[in-house]
Amino acid sequence: DDGAAALGDGVPRVPAEGCQQPSGSGPGKDFMTGGLSGQATQDISAAFLGGYVFGNACGLGGGQDERLMTYMPEVFLLAFFLSESPGTNPQLRHTPQLRQPSWILGARKIFDGLDGTARFNLPLKKNPSLPMTTDLVDVTIDGKAMKVS
Repeated sequence: DDGAAALGDGVPRVPAEGCQQPSGSGPGKDFMTGGLSGQATQDISAAFLGGYVFGNACGLGGGQDERLMTYMPEVFLLAFFLSESPGTNPQLRHTPQLRQPSWILGARKIFDGLDGTARFNLPLKKNPSLPMTTDLVDVTIDGKAMKVS
């Protein structure tokens, strides 16, 4: 769709540059590609964020959260080190995962190509224009000041 569905009074529409259909050869723009100033990435996941990235599949698999963790390594590290999973058996869903819902502030998409369809296996290419420190802003959470991308 063109992002212009009726949403009700007072609900802003997504600008056209943030909502574009994928082509036959590459991703479009959607809730996971980002690109709009101040836009958050949304992962529609199950009860856990993590999936089968940790030692189960060769490749990214078909899930959005597996791809999100690959394109956003900071999320991958959080899932690994903060996991409440009891083990390492993917068939029992015992791989490192974060409980949902999770809000991860400041994680950056280091690589280009993430999209909500999760159907494109593009080579991981680092985003050459990604700021690593110049985009940091001061944020206070629970009385503690920190810098967030």
